[in-house]
Amino acid sequence: MIAGLQRWWRRVSIAPPLLALTRKRIAFQWRLRGSPVPPPHIVKQDILLRYQQQRRFRTFVETGTFTGEMVAAMRPHFERLISIEMAPAIYEAAKGRFAGDARVHLLLGDSGSLLPGVLAALDHAALFWLDGHYMGGATARADLDSPVKAELTSLFRHPVRGHLVLIDDARLFTGTAGYPTLDDLRAWVRRERPGSRVDVEADIIRCAFDAADAVS
Repeated sequence: MIAGLQRWWRRVSIAPPLLALTRKRIAFQWRLRGSPVPPPHIVKQDILLRYQQQRRFRTFVETGTFTGEMVAAMRPHFERLISIEMAPAIYEAAKGRFAGDARVHLLLGDSGSLLPGVLAALDHAALFWLDGHYMGGATARADLDSPVKAELTSLFRHPVRGHLVLIDDARLFTGTAGYPTLDDLRAWVRRERPGSRVDVEADIIRCAFDAADAVS
């Protein structure tokens, strides 16, 4: 009985009429616990939506589709959503989840290799969510656990100004397995895109490209 009620409440609490309240409740409970990392995924969603409310990007680009929860949360707020997934089984599941939605474009492959093609077709600033790292289990791995260096190299070369690049799992940036250290990442971003802001909130690295366009 109790388990059934819990399942019912989980479904109801993420229904559109209650979702905003659910986000606030979970974020409040997380802060009461001292904001441990990693935060609940719904807290990450709330952070991305806050930036989207500030900037009103038309396009959302994600690396690491996984279950599609972030695409689903962002879908009402963007004109176009692009997500890259390397694991074929996970990609196929996401295709089924978003079938029939012309706004959602899913790509199968290594984001370090596919992102340049996405950028070549992009002529305006976008919100990027880089979360394509290896997590064990059914997730896929290329040469390194994280493709973030290749992803950022492509983004640095893109001529459009004002991208907001959010990178998940700041705690993993220790200088191993494809991750630079946070200090090295900050220096790299500022060198390649002078004036950009780089900071960390709730285990998310925020890279606001280009001084004139950086968000507060």
